[in-house]
Amino acid sequence: MDRFLHLEALELPQDFSPTHFELPVSVIDLTHPALPHQVRSQLLSMQYYGQYLQDGLNTGHLNLNQHGMATFYSKVNLSTYLGYAFEAYVVRKLNEGGANNKLKRNAIMWCSHRSQPDQKWIDEWTAIGTGLKETQLVHPMFYITTDTSDVRFVRTVKSKKSGIRNVEPLTLLENKMPAGIQIKAITGNEQTEIINPLRSKKYSCVLTMLRRQNGHWFHSHDACMQLLKNMHYQGLIGQEEREQLERKIYRPSQLGFDEKDVNEYAEYIRFHFPNFHIPDASLVATANIEIGRSWIGRQTFVSTDALTKNIIIEE
Repeated sequence: MDRFLHLEALELPQDFSPTHFELPVSVIDLTHPALPHQVRSQLLSMQYYGQYLQDGLNTGHLNLNQHGMATFYSKVNLSTYLGYAFEAYVVRKLNEGGANNKLKRNAIMWCSHRSQPDQKWIDEWTAIGTGLKETQLVHPMFYITTDTSDVRFVRTVKSKKSGIRNVEPLTLLENKMPAGIQIKAITGNEQTEIINPLRSKKYSCVLTMLRRQNGHWFHSHDACMQLLKNMHYQGLIGQEEREQLERKIYRPSQLGFDEKDVNEYAEYIRFHFPNFHIPDASLVATANIEIGRSWIGRQTFVSTDALTKNIIIEE
C-alpha cells in the first residue's frame, strides 16, 4: 500500500515555503496511477513532447505543416506505432553522447558477440534504424522495412587501393554475417513474437522494451524468462538452448537504458495516441518548445530548447 507524504510532518528549513517550491520532474514516477489524469498528461508532455516529434518525423508517421504544427499521418494502431517509435528511440539513444557512449558499446558487444573491443573501434560505428526515414535518405542501401533487425550499425571505411569511401555493416565476430537487434514494444504474446522467431533464427537477438500493463513490475523480459523456464521444465528445450535463448533476449537496463524513461515515454504515447496534432497551447508556451527544421543534404533535424523540467507547486 502506498504511503503519502505530508509536508507538515517534516522538519523543514525556516526559509522553506510550503506554498511555493520547485521539484524536478525526473524524481517523480510519471506512470504512477495516483497522479491525477490531467496532471500526469501535462507532466508527460513536458518531458516527452520534443522526443515524440523527433521520433515521429523519423518514422514517417508525423508531418509538419506550413505553420510548424505536427500532425499524425498514419492509420497504424497504437501497438504498431509503439514498435516504430521505439525503433527510433533506441537509435537516437545509441547515437547520443558521442565518444564513450556506453549504450552503444554494450549494444555492439551484445549483438556482434564481441567481448572487449577497443573503444576507438566502437566510436567508428553509427546506429541506424532499417525502417527509419533518416536511413532512407542517408544510407538508402540499408533502408529495408522488412529487415529482421530493426537496428544495425554501419561505418565508413576508406579503401587503401582506390581511396573510395564505402559504408559497411557491423558483422558477427564468428562468421561475418550482419549483426543487428530486433526491437519489440509488446506487452504480451512473447512466445509468438520473440521466442519462436529466435528459435527459427529469424531474429538473432531481441531487445524487448516494455513492462506488462497489468503488472507494475512484470516486464516482457520477465515473461520471456518464465516461458523459457517452463519450456525447459516440460522438456521442450534443453539446458543449452535455454541458456542460448536467454542470452539473446535483453531488457533495456541490460544495455544501460533508463527503464523509467522507457516506461514514461511509452505512457506518453499511450496517453495521447492518436491526438498528437492537438497540443496543449499553454503547455507549449510554458515549456517554450520550438520546432526547428534545418536541412543538411536531405536530413531533417528537430530540436527543442533546454527545458527546466521542474514542477512548480504553488497554492
